[in-house]
Amino acid sequence: MCVRYCKRCGSVAFAHKSEVCYYCKSITLPVPEKYWLNGIEYLISLESKKLVLEELVKTSPEFDQQLYEKRLIDDKMVESVISQIDFSSKSGSAVKTAVECPYCHSTNVKKISGVSKAAHTALFGIFSIGRNSKNFYCNNCKSDF
Repeated sequence: MCVRYCKRCGSVAFAHKSEVCYYCKSITLPVPEKYWLNGIEYLISLESKKLVLEELVKTSPEFDQQLYEKRLIDDKMVESVISQIDFSSKSGSAVKTAVECPYCHSTNVKKISGVSKAAHTALFGIFSIGRNSKNFYCNNCKSDF
């Protein structure tokens, strides 16, 4: 586990196991210890990253300026797409995690507890079988589902 850099496209990234650049598939090299943050091999500051680019990448004979610029554009595009994703449960683009009533489509529901089912059975006996097979109660339309 360390920060590695690519002499061809200029990527500087944390690599768990791979020694291949995520972008151009070239062999990557570990960032030398003098660039580490607080002597930890998997931490690097933004200033150190810029120094790695200037001192190690751009001076390399394998450095490809066009590939470097293309990678920067592609990385910014990915960051832009990620920043536009709304991870809240209210958004249509996010994964729904809230339980929704199948009748009125409200998310104002509560789970029917085991204690509530036992109390209902104690009060109504065999007539509570239908309700006890349900797991949620809708606070809007008052239905069990």
